[in-house]
Order: sequence, then C-alpha cells, then structure tokens
Amino acid sequence: MNLENRRYELRASERWLGFILAPLLGFGWAVLCIAIFFVHASDTADIVQGIGFLALPCGLLAWGFLYSLRTSVTFTQGEIVVQRAFRERRAKRSQVAAFRRVVEGLTNSIHLFEADSTSPLIELPPQIVFDPDFDAWLAGLVDLDARDSQRSMDRYLEESSQPGSSEEKLAALKSARGIATTAKWAALVLFAAIVFMGSRLDFLIAVAVLPWIAVALAVVRPTLFVLEEDKSEVRASLFGACLVPSLALVYAAISGGLSVYAGRLALIVAASMIVSSAVVLWLVASLRRQPRALWSTLALTALYSVGLVCVVNRDFDRGPMVVHETRVEERISEGSRNYILRVAQWGPRPNAEDFGVKRDFFDRVEKGQTVCVQLWPGALGVRWYELKVCPAG
Repeated sequence: MNLENRRYELRASERWLGFILAPLLGFGWAVLCIAIFFVHASDTADIVQGIGFLALPCGLLAWGFLYSLRTSVTFTQGEIVVQRAFRERRAKRSQVAAFRRVVEGLTNSIHLFEADSTSPLIELPPQIVFDPDFDAWLAGLVDLDARDSQRSMDRYLEESSQPGSSEEKLAALKSARGIATTAKWAALVLFAAIVFMGSRLDFLIAVAVLPWIAVALAVVRPTLFVLEEDKSEVRASLFGACLVPSLALVYAAISGGLSVYAGRLALIVAASMIVSSAVVLWLVASLRRQPRALWSTLALTALYSVGLVCVVNRDFDRGPMVVHETRVEERISEGSRNYILRVAQWGPRPNAEDFGVKRDFFDRVEKGQTVCVQLWPGALGVRWYELKVCPAG
C-alpha cells in the first residue's frame, strides 16, 4: 500500500479541544482559584498558594496548544515519523511486522513491533485520523491482540476439564462473563453506598467478603475465571471484583479515627498482607506464572489489608471508651481548606498534638476551650481516637 508522503493529524474534535476548550477550562479554573484563594485569603501564604494553583491551568493550556499543533504521524519513503509536542521519533517501515492496540485513558493508541519483539518499535498517538489506505496497510501486519485472544480461545476449547461441546463451552464462558460483570457492578454499588450512606457494618462486611468470593470462583472454576486483568485472555476476569472492594475498604478506613500506635498497626497490616498474598497465590496457580499478575496481586492484597485491618479495628471495637479532657492551645486555619486544632497533652500523648478537623467543628471551638478525646482500645489492640466537643455538664 502506497503511503509515501502521507501526514495524519488529530481528529477535529481534539484540535477544538486544544484551541477552544482548553482556554475555556483554563479560564474557569483560574476564576475558581481567584475566588477561593484571593477573595477568602487570610494571609500571604494563601496568596502564594493561589498563584501556584493558577500556574497549573496555564501549564495545561500551553500543553493543549502544543499537543494540538504538533501531534502528527507522517509516512515518508522509508520511515514513519511520529511528532508529539516536542518529541519526535522515527522508525523504518521495513522493520514493522506487527501491531497492538493499547488503552491510554479512554482512548487506544497503536504500538508497532518488529517480528518476534516484545518491545514496541514506535507508538502512534491516540485520536489520530487515519484513512482506508492506512487501515489496509495495518491489516497486512500481524494483530498481536487477535493472535493472543485466538490462542487463549483455542486453549479454552481444548481444555479437557471443561465438559461439553464447543457450543456448550462458549455458552458457559458467556455466563461466566455475566457473573464477573455482575460482581464488579455489585462492588461499585457497595462503594457508592459507603460513600453516600456511611460505613454501615453490613456494607463493610459485604465488601470484605466479595474479593474472597472472587478468589473462590477462580479456584473452583479456573477454566472460566481468572483474577488478573488481561485483554488477550478470553476467560472472565474478576479483577474488578477484587479491586473495587479493596478501594472501598481503604476509603472507609481513612474516614475513621486515627491510630495511636502506628507501628503496631503497620505490623498487623503487613502480617495480613503476607497471609492474604500467600493464600491467594497458593490457591490460584496461574498468578504465580506471570510476573505482572504477581505484582498486581501483592498491590491488591496491600490495599485490602490496610482497609480491612483499620475497619475491623474500629468498627468491631467493643471495648470500653476512655475520655480524656484537654485544652485547645491554638486554632490554625491554613487557607480555606485545612483546619487544625492544636491541643495540649492528653492521656498517653505527652506533648501537644495537631488534629485536622472539619470546618464546622473548627468554627464551634475557641482557643482555650476544653475538648474531649475519646480513646478506644481497638478490636485488634491498636488504640484509636477521635476529637469531640465535651458534653454539657
């Protein structure tokens, strides 16, 4: 296919983004920053911080213009030239033998490969408008995604442990994908419920159990379910049913009290992570054979362990609460976002301590006022506390 002296640029919508929408968004951000950091500024630090935030939209605006003006793919007589803002890369057309579509955010870019190579020779930017001649040239290359998917499908259909004909196996695979999708949406609904309705115990138990249900499915039906995320894998992926509940637990954890003994908390989290990772890797053999899947498993179990340990320690705490009275030594307002109360020593804390609080609580408390720290023993022995207004009387 003759592609000599062909130049492909961003689609019109992306160029509009660079020329019109980027300035409008930058202007809107600037107005917001001025409203927050200048109108409500209380000191010089607020103004400096506001100027810093104003630099962000200016930088994004400049990058949007440059990306719109200087992003293109050009085919010369023997080369492919890719221009992205200030970067330019070249590759010999004769070396290109295969391609793969790679997800970048909400778009797909095209990576070109040499024969039998795992590292891309050159990357074509997303949102480039190509013509039928380019599509015909691309069709003459090896589609690595299609090849990998076909190999995965062939392995699945030849799997002797999965009973039935090819049609029955395909029907079972479709059903498994439906189960995986339902599990992911259930996790998203539970996450939203925790965000908007609070950390109710039934929600927390559900998100804590859901990842282990996913692991059980991958163990019981390994021919239909996998835990890792791989677009070339035809089996149903349960990665979302593990990731979303872990994030929900972390969200529930950071919205609760603070730990007094962070060292002890870290030890319990590390122990939970080690045990969880060992159990998952022992049960799901496929994860041990893929380095990327192994690291993603460790990252997921770390997230899950942090959230689970903090939630169990706080929400299953049935021990006696001890109230310590202390006095507010300083009220610190860092701009219009951060509100800090510095209190005198209390209970096991021998020195003054800063508490980050919400604005409504900050406005109700005056310097020198007596406040109460509620100290809890923690269900796992990690003490945690909350700063409250002392009850009347």
